[in-house]
Amino acid sequence: MARGVLFVPAITGLLLALTLGKDRGWGDMLVLMLVAGPVLMLAYWTRHQLRQEHPLIHLRALADRRIATAYFCMAMVGMGMTQHTLVMAMLLQQRGVSIGFGLAAGVAGSLLMPVRLIGVLASAWCGRAVARRGGRFGLLSGAMMTMSGWTLILLFHDRLPIVMAGMLLEGAGYIVCYVAIPNILLAAAPAGRAGEITGLSTVFRAAFSAIGAQVVMLLLATANDQAAGGAASTPSVAGFRLAFLFILLACVACGIGAWHLPNDDPRRRRDRVGQSAIDSR
Repeated sequence: MARGVLFVPAITGLLLALTLGKDRGWGDMLVLMLVAGPVLMLAYWTRHQLRQEHPLIHLRALADRRIATAYFCMAMVGMGMTQHTLVMAMLLQQRGVSIGFGLAAGVAGSLLMPVRLIGVLASAWCGRAVARRGGRFGLLSGAMMTMSGWTLILLFHDRLPIVMAGMLLEGAGYIVCYVAIPNILLAAAPAGRAGEITGLSTVFRAAFSAIGAQVVMLLLATANDQAAGGAASTPSVAGFRLAFLFILLACVACGIGAWHLPNDDPRRRRDRVGQSAIDSR
């Protein structure tokens, strides 16, 4: 059992390496050890889990292309899309030299609330769309929404109305992706392992969400504006653009993964069944 949870300290070590890398330098011995150690630990953990009859995490499921691709897409959702609140709260509240709207925390929070409300509507739409068109269609739609939203934010981060439109788009797309992926996994999961397969997707999302948060903060810290009066420096335009671009690339990767999923459109199955019935006559 102890060896089965080695992925937890391994992920923690990688996150610590990302945290220390900027200050100590990527060639620092401690940073290199914090990268190499977790990688070796993950390799050993993977080997151990594959040899177990009842593993803590069913890695053999990754042999199924649909399951592996859905996990990859969920990892990209965690890596990029879940960073919405972190990045946008900073952008809306920051009183920077070159970027930021300088809003009060309460005002910024009220602007973030519609994103959650639109997510409720998007999840209801996604449920119907998946039932009619399949999980692949839902995941592709969500990825396209997030790509459109983050592109708007990347290009027009100095215009609050356009930023709000981008936030609504990417917020709706995130929820659509989050709803569509479990449906894909349920359709692909072996009998009796549906709960385990869908539950593992939550592990992927949580782990990569933590990694994505560290990467985003690292990118924001790469370029700073020195505030007047000796106040603490704040992320500059370049830092925010790097963060936005990183999130956008994660959304693109999710869309590419969704594109490569087998087409599970129920209408195609009905057409094949109808054609088989005609041929049998």
